[in-house]
Amino acid sequence: MLQERQDRKPFVLVLLDGDNTLFCDRYVQAGVAGGSEAAAALRDVIKTQLLQAKRFKQDWDICIRAYMNADGLARTYRRCGIVAGEDTFRDFVRGFNKAMSLVELIDAGDDKEAADTRIQKTFEIFYPNQHCKQLVLAVSGDRSYTGFLRPYVSSEGFEDRVSFVEALPFTRDMVDLTTSILKFRAPTLLRNDKLVVITQPSDSAASQSAPSTGTYATAVALQCQTIPAASPVTARAATLPAYGNTTQAFLPLRTSYSITRNAHGERIDEPVPSD
Repeated sequence: MLQERQDRKPFVLVLLDGDNTLFCDRYVQAGVAGGSEAAAALRDVIKTQLLQAKRFKQDWDICIRAYMNADGLARTYRRCGIVAGEDTFRDFVRGFNKAMSLVELIDAGDDKEAADTRIQKTFEIFYPNQHCKQLVLAVSGDRSYTGFLRPYVSSEGFEDRVSFVEALPFTRDMVDLTTSILKFRAPTLLRNDKLVVITQPSDSAASQSAPSTGTYATAVALQCQTIPAASPVTARAATLPAYGNTTQAFLPLRTSYSITRNAHGERIDEPVPSD
C-alpha cells in the first residue's frame, strides 16, 4: 500500500541556475518563439539522457524550474550586442513560460546569489520526496554549490537519483565532487562560455583595457566615468584626471576685477606709467 502511494505521480525535477546556465544566442534573439523552442529542447534533452541512462519512465512528468535575475540578464544581453533591446530577452522569458505547464523561468530578483539560494532550498525540499524520482542540476559554472552538495553526495542513493547538465565547465572542486555522478552536455542548446560585455570609451576602468567579461548575467551595468565637480580656481594650474593618454590642464583664471568709476558712473582707467 505504501509503495503504491509512493509510485503515484512520479516526476523528474530539473533545477537550472539561469544566471550561469545560459541558452545559446539564437534562442534569446528569437524572442517568444525562441523561448518556447528552448523550453521544449531542454525537456527533450533531459528525457533523452535519462532514458539512455535507464533513469526515466515514459509516464513520468518533467518539471523544470529555472531561476535568474531577469533585469540583470536583459541589460547584459543588450550590452553584449546579442539583442538590440531588453524587451527581446523579456519576450524570450515569456515564450519559455508559455511553452508547457510544468516549465518555469522565474525572476529571483537582483539580490546577490538569489538564484543559488532558491535552487538550494528547492533541492532540500524535494530530495527526500519519494515521488521525485530524479533531480537534474544545471549549475555547473558556480562553485558555490560545491559546499552545499557535499553532505548529500555521501548519502545513500545520491548517485542514482542526481545528475548534472554541464554548460559552463565544471570548477575543479565540482569535478572532484561529482566524479562518479551522471553528467551530460547540450552544446547546441546551452552556452559553454560567459557573456562578454563590450564596453564603450566612456565606461569606467574597463574602457582603458580589453572588453570585460560579464559575471554571467548578473553583471550590473557599467557606470560611465564623470568629471569631478570643479573647485574654485587658484593661482596654480588646475588639472583634471587623465583619460586614456591625454591630460587636460587649465591655466589660472582671473576671477575678479576692480573697476574705478567717477560720480557720474563713468569708468576711470588707471594711469599708464611712462618710461
